[in-house]
Amino acid sequence: MKHLKKIVSLLLTAVMVLAMCIPVMAANGTGTITMSGSDASHVYSIYQILVGDYADGKLSNVKWGSATAKSGDNVTDAELAKFTALSNNTQDTADAVAKYITDDAVATDTINGNGSATVPTGYYVIKDSYINNPDEAQSVSTYLVKVVGKVDVTPKVGVPTSDKKVDDKNDSNSTEDGVNWKDSADYDIGDAVPFRLHGTLPENFDSYKTYKYIFHDQESEGLTFNNDVTVKVGDVEVPKDGNYQVITSSAADGCTFEIKFDDLKALKNADGTPITVTKDSNIYVYYTSTLNEHAVIGSTGNPNEMYLEYSNNPNAGGNDDTDKTPKDKVIVFTYKVVANKVNEKQEALPGAAFELFKYVKVSEGWGWKSLGVKGARDNGDGTYTVDSEPTTQFSWNGLDDGKYKIVEVVTPSGYNSIKPIEFDVTAEHQEDSDNPQLINLSGNKFTGDISTGALTSNIENKSGSTLPSTGGIGTTIFYVVGVILMLGAGVLLVTKKRMSSNR
Repeated sequence: MKHLKKIVSLLLTAVMVLAMCIPVMAANGTGTITMSGSDASHVYSIYQILVGDYADGKLSNVKWGSATAKSGDNVTDAELAKFTALSNNTQDTADAVAKYITDDAVATDTINGNGSATVPTGYYVIKDSYINNPDEAQSVSTYLVKVVGKVDVTPKVGVPTSDKKVDDKNDSNSTEDGVNWKDSADYDIGDAVPFRLHGTLPENFDSYKTYKYIFHDQESEGLTFNNDVTVKVGDVEVPKDGNYQVITSSAADGCTFEIKFDDLKALKNADGTPITVTKDSNIYVYYTSTLNEHAVIGSTGNPNEMYLEYSNNPNAGGNDDTDKTPKDKVIVFTYKVVANKVNEKQEALPGAAFELFKYVKVSEGWGWKSLGVKGARDNGDGTYTVDSEPTTQFSWNGLDDGKYKIVEVVTPSGYNSIKPIEFDVTAEHQEDSDNPQLINLSGNKFTGDISTGALTSNIENKSGSTLPSTGGIGTTIFYVVGVILMLGAGVLLVTKKRMSSNR
């Protein structure tokens, strides 16, 4: 859906080339210019350069057109020969012919979007402009000249596209490999999150003498730009010096930073040799931002938007006129684990402390990394001091998906310790969307809440076995047993005496 939207926008609003011409072939000395494949956002102004009588595919009695300073004067054979030599439909030709148009020239006619216009036979320059629509990327056409026949003009695609992606990783998965560029991801607070900006180039890139190209990136409060930019044209890395700027202090439109190319057509390698850039090139910007303590937990997430500013008028040389692509957004999600300590009756039970671990790659391989103790202070010698104000709820904020283990490091007095609890945090978020959403959050014994990003579970302690105590039922039992033993001994003694007497 996302890519379809961009393609439709591209085809409907982006424009490029136009051609001019001498429409002709009617007995009344007129011809028709027809536009096709355009849309209503574009207005094409038709300027008359030369006018004359048409017959047998040729113009005769040629005069300067109404858009020129010599309007109505005869055109000499030498002047006409210059047009014949120029009519090769290149940008240089367009620029040369456009110079004949005066500043106050009035268009002979205009065409709105797909349409046509009937004009006297002659040479014309067609200039494209557009009705501004901030939601669509647009481009102005180049000037071209055509000298024979009826003219059917099909504008070429003339705007770049852009998109932003984030690398989604599960750092508890020891078998995961490669890069996963998506529209959403989840990370732990403190992680450096990899991002990629991508831009294409217009079909008429060669028509520009210079080409301005600026990536604008705006991050939410929960992300901190690390200023570790790498730029590539395809697979070729572009050195920063002399090629582009990373602007942070004066970025436009409230952006966090900009990657600015004053002229994409002048990129050079470190040794000074040119870096080839064509209409088919892909421009990439790679960087990281750290998910910080201000990160929003849950479904709102931490959005990051970008758009591309680009040259859109080859007739201006490439630097004076620019337009923008639509914004593209990615979101970084993060979650929290909440453990509630309860007794057998599911009543809040104070006096406990827990430590949370995550299974990740550590220096010696894969193992459990501590994410901190809650409810007590770690004394560093294997013992803990419970908080002076004991709590019954323990929370670890800013976690992503992965494998976790919670360990009870302090057990409430009079209760049995629990075994460590292992669980998986599993999250599902849209991978390809203009506005990616968090759609599922779960964690085995923990219940997930998408809105708050919390995975919550009651962790139960059972009381220990009751032992006999002084003055209680235990003492009575000892008395009873003692009496029984004494009676038994007495019976045995009497029995023995009788047996002796009988002898």
